[in-house]
Amino acid sequence: MKKYIYTVLISALVCLGISCSKDSVATDDTTNTLLTELKKVTTDFIASQDGKIPTSNTKQFNSNEYLVDCEAGMADYIKNGDRDHAIEVGIKASQEAGTDNGLSGQGNAGNPISSVVNPMNGLDYAGRLHAEALEVGYTNYQHQIYPNGVFNYQNATNFVFGYLAQNNVNSTGNTMTESEFTAFTNSVRLRLQQNNYKMSKVVISHKNEGDLTNEEAQILEMYFKAQEQSTTLNGFIQHSIQVENMVVNATNLSASSKELLLFVMATARHDINFWNPY
Repeated sequence: MKKYIYTVLISALVCLGISCSKDSVATDDTTNTLLTELKKVTTDFIASQDGKIPTSNTKQFNSNEYLVDCEAGMADYIKNGDRDHAIEVGIKASQEAGTDNGLSGQGNAGNPISSVVNPMNGLDYAGRLHAEALEVGYTNYQHQIYPNGVFNYQNATNFVFGYLAQNNVNSTGNTMTESEFTAFTNSVRLRLQQNNYKMSKVVISHKNEGDLTNEEAQILEMYFKAQEQSTTLNGFIQHSIQVENMVVNATNLSASSKELLLFVMATARHDINFWNPY
């Protein structure tokens, strides 16, 4: 098991800093079949994005908001190894990042949540509940979570606890205080800033701190590199599901690595669909 180390100044969880050009994805010298196959799938996907017309998005959108969501969930999972706690923290970080932005029930014009599930990923529920809680919160509880247009941590916590409990997820045992949450989200933003808002570099920063194995870092670096160079929402969703299924079927990954990878990818897929930065 890897160490779960967390400090207020985490360097930036968004992208493992393995350097990759648009035409080349780094994976280190290895005979690992999964890494070899993922390198080919990733390289082919990135090449397929060249010349594609980006998805039209008429809504004003801060493309860095969804990165806070992905980073927060992953950072908390690495620290605690507790999926339910990471779901809770990720939702609240997402709510705080998107402070009272008036999104509709469909988020930022992404696909309906039910249409982007991956039945083969046993942790799909983590990403689905993340997106559903955001949708319900923005649609029905906006004035509660954002009284006077300002994010309220206690109200958000009460809403998230209640919503997760309705879906058989209990995260009330080790919640953060408001000051701890503020320090955590500040560290998330700092790490993102230090890594140029690239999740592919953030992951590497976690590996360098000993929080991810080399293999986990290589897989997530390729995964987020593909997202960063994708031009269409549905193209990335299909790629994510393909990669997740490869992880599910891998015979040379530990159970703990599979859980971490599938949690991060499910959260990213649903979260990116909800915010739709394309």
